[in-house]
Amino acid sequence: MRPITSIALAITWISLSAVAEEELQKLDELTSKIRFEEEQVQWVPHSVTVLTKEEMESSYRSDLEDIESRVPGLIVDRMNTTPRGAAIAIRGLGSNNAAKSFDPAVAVNIDGVYVGTHTGRLQVLFDFDKIEVARGPQGTLDGDPNLSGSIHIERTRPTGEFDVDLRASVGTHKRRQTDVVVNFPIVDGLNAKIAGHLRDRGGDYMKNVFSERDENTEDYSLFSTTISWDFRDLFSLTYTYDSENSDETTPALLNISAPTDLLCTTTRSLQFPNCRRGVGNPELDSLNTTAQNFSNDRQFDGDYHTLRVDFSVAGHDVTSITGHRKTDEQSALDLDASNADFYHVNQAQKYKQFSQEFRLSREYSENLSYQFGAYFLNTEYDIFQQELDILKQLGDAGFTEGHAANEIQELTSSQDSDLQSIFAGVNYVINDQWIADASARWTEVDRDFKHSPSRIRLGSVVSPLRTFIVGEETTKQMLLSGGLSYKVDDEALIYMRYSEGFLPGGFDENAMSAAAGNSYGAETTRSAEIGLKSDWWSDRLRVNFAYYRTELDNKVERFDAVVDSGRIESILDNVSQVEIAGWELEVESIPIDNLQLRLIYSHINEDYDKYSIPALTTPGGILSLSSLTPAYAPDDNLFVSALYSLPIGPGTMRTYAGYRLLSDYQTYPLLPEGEVKNWTSWDLSISYEWKDWVFRLFSNNVKNKEFIQNIQQITQTAILPVNAGGTSVPALITLTEYNQPRYTGLEIIYTPDF
Repeated sequence: MRPITSIALAITWISLSAVAEEELQKLDELTSKIRFEEEQVQWVPHSVTVLTKEEMESSYRSDLEDIESRVPGLIVDRMNTTPRGAAIAIRGLGSNNAAKSFDPAVAVNIDGVYVGTHTGRLQVLFDFDKIEVARGPQGTLDGDPNLSGSIHIERTRPTGEFDVDLRASVGTHKRRQTDVVVNFPIVDGLNAKIAGHLRDRGGDYMKNVFSERDENTEDYSLFSTTISWDFRDLFSLTYTYDSENSDETTPALLNISAPTDLLCTTTRSLQFPNCRRGVGNPELDSLNTTAQNFSNDRQFDGDYHTLRVDFSVAGHDVTSITGHRKTDEQSALDLDASNADFYHVNQAQKYKQFSQEFRLSREYSENLSYQFGAYFLNTEYDIFQQELDILKQLGDAGFTEGHAANEIQELTSSQDSDLQSIFAGVNYVINDQWIADASARWTEVDRDFKHSPSRIRLGSVVSPLRTFIVGEETTKQMLLSGGLSYKVDDEALIYMRYSEGFLPGGFDENAMSAAAGNSYGAETTRSAEIGLKSDWWSDRLRVNFAYYRTELDNKVERFDAVVDSGRIESILDNVSQVEIAGWELEVESIPIDNLQLRLIYSHINEDYDKYSIPALTTPGGILSLSSLTPAYAPDDNLFVSALYSLPIGPGTMRTYAGYRLLSDYQTYPLLPEGEVKNWTSWDLSISYEWKDWVFRLFSNNVKNKEFIQNIQQITQTAILPVNAGGTSVPALITLTEYNQPRYTGLEIIYTPDF
């Protein structure tokens, strides 16, 4: 805490020591659309962080994961088990479960359209206006389910003038990137925009610890076409079509399974003799193997449609947002991450969603404004998974229940889900200082789930073992939110807020039997927050502070349990409760002209209030796990940056430096070694702006810090049970991912003024 306090005091001292006020610049007045209408962020009575395109460009940050340092309490971990996937957590609540049947804890919206799965959430930020991150449950403000917050990405609208934005960059790891945005008018009121993003990476991005070779490739593209129509004062229409394509190959992820886990137990005498848990340092996790293991292949295609219409009727502002998203995924995965041909998976997934939202809002009087509306979301997915080469080197010894050499296992899964909700909110100005607001949302979610796992033994007349799981789950939830704010003066706001969130119940698409495929219920959160938003010294110093307490009931956890016939299988069920308390600080200052300083800090204290599961070794017994640490709750998260602009010759030079510190946190509570170790990182850049040109040299993760970033534990019932000396043991496969290495390069931007 001492370094953090020192930095905060230094920023304040510099601000107080500034020269003549009339000569100094002021902080930008950012706006937010998170509530009824667009309003200044500093007057929004709950925790919202707004990031602009200019801010992200200063350090050459272009993916959604790059915003986490700039938002208190935010974690965005890349998920290499699903294309363009991201495990996102806010204030200690998140999930790295990539299953289509499992709703993300944090909602991601693009132009008002919800991204319903972890796949495709790692959005490329090349044509956006701003990003709003709302912290705390947003169950009444957003129609999309969320436990701890939401991220709203707002892209630029056609400008109505002919203009071009060209960007190209090259850098280490054989990475090349090109962005093109072209705006042009069609007729009066009718305008268009075409945008494209191309990215190519040729290799040496991640280290394959088995082949001792750096390898990684990526071909990625995103193209969008936007048409806007402003018809007099009657209505405004915006339609956007996006096409997203990704083809990437990554090395098998590092396996840090324990010596008692199935992977190690069965392969120790083969090609994986040194199986052990990792210690959080990739350099110490290297294995002395000689064979070449296979890499992971993933292909991803997405087609998205968004239509927004705004108009007025009977004194009400009406907004309609229609969204349709469709994705196709093909992947070949080496889930054991060893040199043994142990657990290879081919998977095909199809997903589509349709959403429709209507909002009506009105400023009824100077004191009263209100909003009400309805929201509908339909999602459908189909998954076919074929598991090949399972245990082919081991023969039949020690395996039961149909598990044997050269077995093929197949799994098909589908789900049709309908979410419908109605909502209403009111904002009342009591007097010049006091403002109150309240909102409510009723939501019903209906799910129809079908699941069919099977096992087929090659070269055998044994009939396939097939189990069908069919289920329906309905979740009904009323959510409430309310707040009271007090304007101290024209530069400070104190607020109090209560909010609720939820995730609907569902099913486990990875279940391998009806006993393991029972439904789980809804998760709910309740959160209370107090905060201060303030601008000081003629808008040259901004200090925002928030303290919150959150309770999470019926949290879904994955664990191993004994099911029928004595089998051990992986279960998803509501088995825990979590209590969270924390505080957040945002400080921004312009102490002298052309120098902008920023400090972001958050502290989280998260504990299990209850966590009980069935004991494996004691029939009918209960095992308490309340002493464990919940996932995604780092004690300290610090970001400090400085941006300095200096006129030189005919142009302007800008220098940027950013420092990040993140303390230890868990990504999988049941795995002690699943802890992401504390790490620090530096970003540097220098740019020169002249007329229509920008030349930028950048280096992210300057010191090339290497650390384990994301850990996932897979208990695959497909390869269960195992009998080792008469004792059944779970088939645990523990995978981890590296952080991104140092990336250094040159970016050139050309925006001609026609």
